[in-house]
Parts: sequence; structure tokens; C-alpha cells
Amino acid sequence: MFFLCSVRHSFYQSDAAVNVQIPIKGLKKDQVQLATTDTTLSVKTQVPATGNDYSLDIDLAYPIDSSRTTFNVTGSNVSRTIENRSIDNRFDLD
Repeated sequence: MFFLCSVRHSFYQSDAAVNVQIPIKGLKKDQVQLATTDTTLSVKTQVPATGNDYSLDIDLAYPIDSSRTTFNVTGSNVSRTIENRSIDNRFDLD
């Protein structure tokens, strides 16, 4: 019997940061490999419920300050906060 498991991700942003949320239950921080550069975000882990590998690779639209990003793993969520390099990179829509 096969179970299809899809992991979604969501994000929201403010002027200062982008927050990426990945809902995967049962993970520990040492089971998640995260990497950022000034223009990319990469998350790799194994889904505990299925044993399937999970990979998320994102090319970012604007440069970030990869030295100021934070990451947290709770019992049900992987959360990554990516700090913007400069607010000057934003468009003014007024």
C-alpha cells in the first residue's frame, strides 16, 4: 500500500524579512539541512511519517543578508526567517 504525501510551504513577507513555513510533523532541528546564499534558499530533510526525502530550492528575487537569517524547528513546523539586505530593493507601488 502506498501513501501519497505532499508537503506544502508558505511564506509571508514584511519590509524587513521573508518568513518561510514548511509544515512537517515530528522533525528535530538536527534532521533539517538548511543553506542560504544571497540569492537562494535550500531546505532538505526526510519526512518522518513516510521516510520520503523532501527538498525545497528557491531562487530569490532580491538579495538577502544570509548571515542574518534564522531558522527554527518545532514539533510540527520548519520556519525560516530571511532578512532583506536593504529595504531599497522594494518597489514603491503608490
